[in-house]
Amino acid sequence: MPRQTSIPCPSACSWTTPSGSGRPRGSRGRQSAYEWAALLAEHRAERIDLVHRHDVPRFERVSWRFVDPHVEATMRVRGWWRTLPKTERDAIAGRFWEVGRLTLEWWLPPRLASKTIHRWPGTEVVHTDTTAPGGKLGVRLSNGERLLVDHVIFACGYRADLPRVPYLAGVLDRIQMSDGFPVLDEAFGTSLPGLYLPGFTATRDFGPFFGFVKATPAAATLIVQDLLARA
Repeated sequence: MPRQTSIPCPSACSWTTPSGSGRPRGSRGRQSAYEWAALLAEHRAERIDLVHRHDVPRFERVSWRFVDPHVEATMRVRGWWRTLPKTERDAIAGRFWEVGRLTLEWWLPPRLASKTIHRWPGTEVVHTDTTAPGGKLGVRLSNGERLLVDHVIFACGYRADLPRVPYLAGVLDRIQMSDGFPVLDEAFGTSLPGLYLPGFTATRDFGPFFGFVKATPAAATLIVQDLLARA
């Protein structure tokens, strides 16, 4: 590993422990990064820096009822999501992103009141230096600010990648995939008979809302109906 590294990080989280031996930095600035910051503060981290290139998100109660018609349509029309024009899928995904990503949980702010938490909205990590004194990591932000941290946590999201699921190693050659996602039928079934994959892995074929608990009852219903039909 080179002693100096340049990384285009969109957001991050860092902290320092009470003894001064650890200081986190937070990435993405969305739900996971802010939850990390709250937990670190509650465990007496000396300093926590939240770095994200967007503005500070809204923290408020939101209604997920706008998802109900989409879930109901999925139950009523087999393969509903895949029948929609791309423009309509994009519009739904945009609305979902606004509610599910740009607005964070209302219960977080009281847990973020610690003076150890420092926010850096509108910035990103542009350079790191492993030669900083004391074994720390030097971090330079896009606004010119320089920080010395002990740990960096990247909250950069995730994507489907079935080949990295250990317990599927023996059957991967029987599962049809597209860009890491399983190719699913209208009941969440894969090309391997008897294997159903709801949740985040189903969002490509069923829509973003099926990656959240809100759509779990619908997914379970469709799977059970399919199992009963095959019995």
